[in-house]
Amino acid sequence: MKILNFFYFAFILQIISPFYFDLPPLIGTCFEEFLEANQLIQGFYEAANDIPIDFLVLCPEKHTLYQKDSHPKEDFSFISHESGRYMFCFLPNKKTVVFSYKMPFKIKFEILPFLKSPDYSEFEELSMIEKEIKNINMFTNKIQDNMEYFKSREETMRDTNESTNSRVMWFSFLSIFVLCVAKFMKHKAHSAWLQLANKISGPLKKSALLDKGVITPEEFVIAGDFLTYVSKTWKWQPAKPGLSKSYLPEDKQFLLTEKIPSTKRAIDLVNMCVENLLEDDWVSPDFSKIQDDEVIVDESKNTKPEIKSESQSEAESDSDIPEAEDFDDDILIQTKDDAELSQDLILQARTYDISIVYDQYYSTPRVFLSGYNENGKPLTKQEIFQDISAEHSGKTVTFDPHPHLGTKQASIHPCKHAQIMKLMINQMKENGKEMSPAFYLIIFLKFIATVIPTIKFDFTHTFQI
Repeated sequence: MKILNFFYFAFILQIISPFYFDLPPLIGTCFEEFLEANQLIQGFYEAANDIPIDFLVLCPEKHTLYQKDSHPKEDFSFISHESGRYMFCFLPNKKTVVFSYKMPFKIKFEILPFLKSPDYSEFEELSMIEKEIKNINMFTNKIQDNMEYFKSREETMRDTNESTNSRVMWFSFLSIFVLCVAKFMKHKAHSAWLQLANKISGPLKKSALLDKGVITPEEFVIAGDFLTYVSKTWKWQPAKPGLSKSYLPEDKQFLLTEKIPSTKRAIDLVNMCVENLLEDDWVSPDFSKIQDDEVIVDESKNTKPEIKSESQSEAESDSDIPEAEDFDDDILIQTKDDAELSQDLILQARTYDISIVYDQYYSTPRVFLSGYNENGKPLTKQEIFQDISAEHSGKTVTFDPHPHLGTKQASIHPCKHAQIMKLMINQMKENGKEMSPAFYLIIFLKFIATVIPTIKFDFTHTFQI
């Protein structure tokens, strides 16, 4: 840092008043003048371009008699208490942009004619008005000094706040970036860990359906066969080349149902089912209160489910169909309008392809979703989250590669599947019903329906067990 150099000039200020001089950058300039004692000195200075400067007056003992900092112009006054040479100094202000100036700038300086200062000590007694004026003058000077102090503090605080706000802003951006990277790396690390754990441990060998709510690959195939038997919309699918799992049959790698309609968004559905909140934002439907879709176990017969044939169902339903003459014309017209409205809803509905895979690490089924709009174009992540309940959107539903297709799809994470299935199995036991591996996927789809309530994929309500 450069040291300020001072130019000193002995000058008769009263003769040349006002006058202009150049103040070089980074260099102070001082003028010296002999003053008699008890003189009232008044004057003013003004810097070009409103550049703030520091002004001070030094008494003959070189003590500061008067000082103003960071003012481009100022009227000043002081009393010379003793005879001697007084110095008037102008200095560049260190806290301003004056250091950016490469050329000298002009300063106007003027000293008014000297006046003899009144000596209050000469008066034996001051009048009341004079005393009040003197007190007011003292208080005014103190107030002015305080105002200058507060102004300086305010400027300092403003600079500090601006600097702090800037640092906080950049720290916020950095935090957001770190959190995004951490979330991405956490997901990648978790996926890598699952792959490594699957290679080391292998699939579940011993059934733990009743104890832990998990199933073996063989039980998954049994449950899948039963699901495809009772619901023709579900079909077994092979995996793409190189993505098959050795613990599953080649032609039974995963289950798939296609073009399932979704005519409403999850936010439009309120109180669709009775739910119990579980740990980590999972919900479980009250299995005992499912009426139309409930699974009924026949305790007296534990062999095969009784399934009505299509001809028998059609015969029973045909006997209950009334003739057209039994309806009024107004009712027929209304029915036609309702049919047209239903057709419009079908045309505007989204569709979903839903697949069920076996998750080796958690030993439970896992659901993957791929959605399409009414024009057949794939749905975005935000659009898919519109069809997922608010309790699970962005939490238990993530986007992961399909283990048998390789494409990235929405997936309902299976970390709590076993816990929920165990609760349902226990509830069935309390109701006097027996659990079989064949019923696993049917019960599994019941609580999956609470996660994706707008997608009507579960068509298993036409059978009794």
